Amino acid sequence: MPKVVVGIAVLAVVIYFGYVQLSDAQRKAEAVRELSKMMELRTALATELENYYHKQGAYPGALKDLPLSTFKWGMEGATPKDLESFSYMSDGQTFVMRWKGDGQFEVFLGGIKGESKFSEDEAVSNTETNSGIIIPK
Repeated sequence: MPKVVVGIAVLAVVIYFGYVQLSDAQRKAEAVRELSKMMELRTALATELENYYHKQGAYPGALKDLPLSTFKWGMEGATPKDLESFSYMSDGQTFVMRWKGDGQFEVFLGGIKGESKFSEDEAVSNTETNSGIIIPK
């Protein structure tokens, strides 16, 4: 009888840790899928924001102000609701857009006078125009 109890306990431990590891792997895979989707959306939005700036002479005050009626949703599973996941600030001539996922993932996009910047370092020090974006934390 004690061998059966020990056997069941060992089996329970193996199943539990196997489940925990599988769950952890699933969470990591989901986080990577979400990151991939947001990076693809960032790239598409960079083009839309550049076009908006060149047509209007300023960036929109909010992402919802972008004319996205012809925007091709579905890349990597993106939907209009995903726009709400980004923080966005603009003074008209510059903008900062950021998404923070679960864990260590972050997606950044900035813009200066119609030119997209895909990293904070690039956005902060724009030596050609001697200007840069002040990035809120």
